[in-house]
Amino acid sequence: MKKLCTFILSLLCFTSLPVMAAEENSELGFWFEAGAASGKDHASWLTGYYDHSFTDSIGVYVIVDTESDRYREFYVGPKLKVNEWLEVGIAVGREVTRETPNSLRRNAFVLVETDKVSAYVTYENGGSRGTGPWHKAYALYKVTDSVSAGVMNETLLGRGPRVAYMPAKNIEVWGALLHNSDTKETTTLLAVNFSF
Repeated sequence: MKKLCTFILSLLCFTSLPVMAAEENSELGFWFEAGAASGKDHASWLTGYYDHSFTDSIGVYVIVDTESDRYREFYVGPKLKVNEWLEVGIAVGREVTRETPNSLRRNAFVLVETDKVSAYVTYENGGSRGTGPWHKAYALYKVTDSVSAGVMNETLLGRGPRVAYMPAKNIEVWGALLHNSDTKETTTLLAVNFSF
């Protein structure tokens, strides 16, 4: 509970003024993700984000993340909507772990969204992860208005199929089955994303 309170307070520090303005070109969202590899304890992540557009093409984004292993990070940076279907962003921030209480973390993302296809790649480096750079990427094809299917790849977890279901406009439930060919482990991920 203490972790959740710390996370919410951190997010409010970064977003309170823009959220109070309640502008239509802003979005606040959260997602909860949990995963388990065969024979290992499960892990969970709670992430919040804030996205604000100053113009049709220029904006800012904020990410705050807390994980069950006591890893925490936040970053903030500009984003650019290159055209109707392509958006990119870069950010810097801090991370907190047991080993390093305060170290620099960098992030970049690319988002592609069309009527039928969505793809997202996020990349992080710096800090103490000890595994080098980290990335998460997925590509999904919209099968129906509410169901999408595709592939996902994440550092340390591997790659595999991902399926998403949107029961409402601002809610997404998704799952992935990722296999790491180096460790021979398979991880099941389940997540709920929502925004307002």
